Amino acid sequence: MVVKTGLITGNGLGNSAPAFSTRNGLNSFSTNWDGSTLGFYVDSTNVKNFIIPHPDDPARYLVHTSLEGPEWGPVYYRGTSKLQDGEVVVNLPDYFESLTKAENRTITLTCKNGGSVLYYEDIKNGQFKVKLAQGISGNEAQEFSWLVMAERKGPALQVEPRKDEIEVKGFGPYRYYTPTK
Repeated sequence: MVVKTGLITGNGLGNSAPAFSTRNGLNSFSTNWDGSTLGFYVDSTNVKNFIIPHPDDPARYLVHTSLEGPEWGPVYYRGTSKLQDGEVVVNLPDYFESLTKAENRTITLTCKNGGSVLYYEDIKNGQFKVKLAQGISGNEAQEFSWLVMAERKGPALQVEPRKDEIEVKGFGPYRYYTPTK
């Protein structure tokens, strides 16, 4: 939601110079200057947006937002693979183990064209094994897509800090805190 929050007039000379301030907690503002009146608009969606060029329409943008949660991350990796004789090893990037915590990793498997029951073994040394369930035959070359989500390594995130224990810095969605004690 974008709301028009005010107009500021003046010619920039003497005591009539334009000036404005923003209210705490709002994400961003944009301006429209026609030479004598400055219109400004505040985006109060309170989400972390980013804008990229539209891949098919040069007259448009795509506005996307960031995934949020009470942890560092998550980071995700995805891809496709195919069983060979009923199993396959999926390799993640070389830096996966040093970037992510070992606990609470999630793997999601989706079979192409349905039909098979697949399972995975936990991630070890930056890879995981996917197998066709026992007793299932005829799909030893099953194609599937996979998604791995994991939490980035980092210090414990203080999710509900007391206001007197931190100092909030930054602006809009790019705010962060430092401890006051």
